[in-house]
Amino acid sequence: MVERFIYWVKEFQIPVGGIIVNQVMPQTDSKSPFIVNKLAEQKTYMELIDKKFSSLVSARVKMFNNEIGGVEMLRKVFE
Repeated sequence: MVERFIYWVKEFQIPVGGIIVNQVMPQTDSKSPFIVNKLAEQKTYMELIDKKFSSLVSARVKMFNNEIGGVEMLRKVFE
């Protein structure tokens, strides 16, 4: 998990200023059991991240239909 990575990086005296949560699913009114379960799982993880890493800056990047690659996709991330 990210927690182990942050600990390892700090052991090498590399400062960690924040974390990025990638592929955050948007909220929806979908009744699909799969989507409902995934959103509940995501909510649990987000709460855990907020609790464990409250002292760090955090950013959340929404889920896109494609992988983020290239300048155009990077622009969409920051819209």
